[in-house]
Amino acid sequence: KNVSKKTDHIVSFTFRENNFGVFVFTLNDNYGFRNLLPLGNRFYLHQNASGKAILATLSDGGFNEYVKKVDLPAATTETITDESRLRDEMEKIRGQGYATSTEERVEGAQSVAVTIEDHESDDIGAITIGGPADDMTQERIHAEYAEMLIKEASDLELRMRFNK
Repeated sequence: KNVSKKTDHIVSFTFRENNFGVFVFTLNDNYGFRNLLPLGNRFYLHQNASGKAILATLSDGGFNEYVKKVDLPAATTETITDESRLRDEMEKIRGQGYATSTEERVEGAQSVAVTIEDHESDDIGAITIGGPADDMTQERIHAEYAEMLIKEASDLELRMRFNK
């Protein structure tokens, strides 16, 4: 809730289900994205920020297996469908600690995501802030939202670990 109030953008939570991400929670849908991204909706992991954040947690072998199984289909003209380019993107995500997406799954939308891991079950999910590309600029993503999400993800992981 804090992230949603601070940004006024949609906040969503995604879980990994095999080679897909599944939206399981959304909050603050001021822009009508819920119609495009309904709860339970599945998408290939390489097609948006939350999925790419999750993909970046995989080993090289896990990444190679994913690429082989799904063949990197496009959701929009901006979806990364080249294996080499996606591999470079995974390195960038691992280095900076968050993933971004610019119209890779939904035209006109940008998002930033950070993974959340349950260390007891090995379940991996991602928390995402998304919004219209004209308001949620790359500058705002890198200067404001990414650090906010990293902190929120860390807080959530701590609560999951110790509030049993």
